Amino acid sequence: KIIAIKLGAKPWAAYLGALIFLFATPAFAYSASIYQHHITTFLILFSIYLILKWDNIWVNMTLFFICAISIIVDNPNLFFFFPIGLVALKRALNINFSKQKININFRFLSLASFLIVLIPLSLFALYNQRANNNPLTLSGTLSSSKDIATEEKKGGSIDDIKGDDKQALNFFKTRNLLNGFYTFTISSDRGVLFFTPIILFGIWGFIFLYKKNSDIANLFFGIIGINFLLYSMWGDPYGGWAFGSRYLIPSYALLAICISFVLSKMKSNYFLAFLFVIIFSYSIWVNTLGAITSSANPPKIEVLGLEERTGQIEKYTYERNLDFLNNNGSKSFMYNIWVYKIFSAQTYLKILSGAIVFMGLILFILIPKEKRNNLI
Repeated sequence: KIIAIKLGAKPWAAYLGALIFLFATPAFAYSASIYQHHITTFLILFSIYLILKWDNIWVNMTLFFICAISIIVDNPNLFFFFPIGLVALKRALNINFSKQKININFRFLSLASFLIVLIPLSLFALYNQRANNNPLTLSGTLSSSKDIATEEKKGGSIDDIKGDDKQALNFFKTRNLLNGFYTFTISSDRGVLFFTPIILFGIWGFIFLYKKNSDIANLFFGIIGINFLLYSMWGDPYGGWAFGSRYLIPSYALLAICISFVLSKMKSNYFLAFLFVIIFSYSIWVNTLGAITSSANPPKIEVLGLEERTGQIEKYTYERNLDFLNNNGSKSFMYNIWVYKIFSAQTYLKILSGAIVFMGLILFILIPKEKRNNLI
């Protein structure tokens, strides 16, 4: 919300953009779980806030430190935070672009602040040395129990396992791009179109952001693009058993900020406003369903094998969550302790999602026009 306001969005629109990210995306379904994607999202948003707020050696040092810390949180963050690292480096070198030339003025103290990355990276290397016997070996590249069991069946040992395919960069292959793109966009088990279509308005909002602040828009584009492309090349774009795409949570946050810029434009177009409300309500309902039931649905490619084991039809879309809900199932603490005595699980979903939609409608429709710009 603060970032959107600093970029020029109206406060009421910024609040609604924040509400969309919190409750109308799979971020809601994962909010009760410990996943690195929420921590990554926080670090990205905090870095962008620092970039917008200040420009000095201490901010540069903090940005470099965050970039290094992010790698420990989740190794692929090395790529996601690369655009943020470039912004910090540009500031440290004081690079100015013009039509005729590029001016570079070295700011030695700011450039020296880059050395702070050695602290978290050294600790990370020390951990890898203790855990994996090699400071440069990542946990994800170690032999799995499945690899070991397969080799033992062949009469071999763990030392016989070839590690060529376990190199970190080997997990990302361009041949997976098409399947990854399909999975993230229109697939019924993970696609944005089925789980959070409201976030697609952020693509339109990105155009308005670019007109207001092209530098930040380019930063957004870099982070979202890397997030999308990297995990599209990942061998498992499904995220295992999941609800929607957990990999795109950082991108959802940035696109929700972009939505803040399109909301006021949409207000004067009744057709778009009506369409927005319908898609917003649907997105809230779906993700509230995931939040109170389960964030672990099998990907479509695993369903056939799962059906052979269980001997029954296995669903892989949010219909699986609906079946659980219709049997009065919920993982909600409040529901299981108290609410179940009063309402069914289906009614509980309607009340929760309805309350969230109502909050959104208050911001979008019911706040008097003259007060919108003063809402804080």
